[in-house]
Amino acid sequence: MKRLAIFMIFILLLSGCASKDIPPEDTDNENIVEIESIVVDEEKFEEKEEEVPYAPVAVMIENSTAARPQSGLQDADVVYEVYVEGGITRFLAIFNSNYPEVAGPVRSVRHYYLDIAQEWDAYLVHYGGSPLAKAQFDKVPIKRIDGMIDTHRFWRDSSRKSPHNAYIDITKCRDLIDFEQNRRQIKFSEAPQAIGQTCSTVAIPYTSKSYKVEYKYDDESGKNMRFTSGDPFIDRESGEQISVDNIVIQYARHERTENGVGYKEIELYGSGRAQYFIGGQFFEGSWERSDAQSPTKFLDEKGQEIEFLPGNIWIHIVPTNMSVTAE
Repeated sequence: MKRLAIFMIFILLLSGCASKDIPPEDTDNENIVEIESIVVDEEKFEEKEEEVPYAPVAVMIENSTAARPQSGLQDADVVYEVYVEGGITRFLAIFNSNYPEVAGPVRSVRHYYLDIAQEWDAYLVHYGGSPLAKAQFDKVPIKRIDGMIDTHRFWRDSSRKSPHNAYIDITKCRDLIDFEQNRRQIKFSEAPQAIGQTCSTVAIPYTSKSYKVEYKYDDESGKNMRFTSGDPFIDRESGEQISVDNIVIQYARHERTENGVGYKEIELYGSGRAQYFIGGQFFEGSWERSDAQSPTKFLDEKGQEIEFLPGNIWIHIVPTNMSVTAE
């Protein structure tokens, strides 16, 4: 309940390929803190609480099998899961309600993740980057911590092999933010969506078997429990299964670049199809984003902006030809 309350305060402030399904290891070259009674005016108290600052930190978190279970994902307000190379996916986790002291493994960024971080005006944390991303570092107005440069801000977990073992304290990243961040607005409502079909399971078939995702709706908690390759997807720090309140499937054009490594171009501007799994309801809609300075809007079939349930949101950016199933 504490996390939910904090999250709702945060939202009120927001404005403005391998064979046999075995993915290749990532190819990044990464180097391996006397008492008087007081009558409280509840209305004024609530207004004061709403002064919680908007200070999002975005962290690139690895999703290879060697990186699991990860740390920090359950604390993120928003998580994006997007392809990198060879059928592998990677997370960009946005933290604002909670700043965990352990998050990772932190890995390198791709250039299209910069587009995502920019719409939140987030302080970006990563460990290296692809050539296409590095070419954008000085062009995109995003403040960053790069483990290849700011190595002292990270630590290596000796129980895991490099490069799958770099971690960072998000509370310390928050303390480094020295600029005013533009607020991002998302609509929330306590009432679940009364549209679409009632279903209990949504399957997202990422290419590799090790990355196939399922969400199973739990009636008792009202949350979607995440599974990967049929197994519960676990938070390393708590030992508990990852649960998600709102799931978005954002369909976008994916193309390979011509460098022979398998890097991708993903079209995150314009508009496209979207699907939602919220409160046990699965329904269709669309997304649109006009430019780098604008946020992505998630809309229902009538073109009305989606009202998410209070809690976390996981956004899966997938190719336009992917067949997500709900039952």
